[in-house]
Amino acid sequence: MQTIDNAELLKLHTLVEKGDLRSVHLVVRGGADINAQRHSDGINALMLACQHAYAEIVECVFLACVVLGWLLCAAHTVAMCMRT
Repeated sequence: MQTIDNAELLKLHTLVEKGDLRSVHLVVRGGADINAQRHSDGINALMLACQHAYAEIVECVFLACVVLGWLLCAAHTVAMCMRT
């Protein structure tokens, strides 16, 4: 996974933390790198949504992962978050 720290990444993570499904959907559809990790903790958007138990955001980001061909990575992330 790529680790970046830019405005778009911070925007996506901030929207996920706020639970703003509509905005997350728009940013993801706009091409945000949903698999990028924050430098501070290595968390990506899907992990963050799982940690906050935002089921609709998990679904939105998970489906984007599926479209991009990251099904196994996304399924593993969700499974790991459900264990914690």
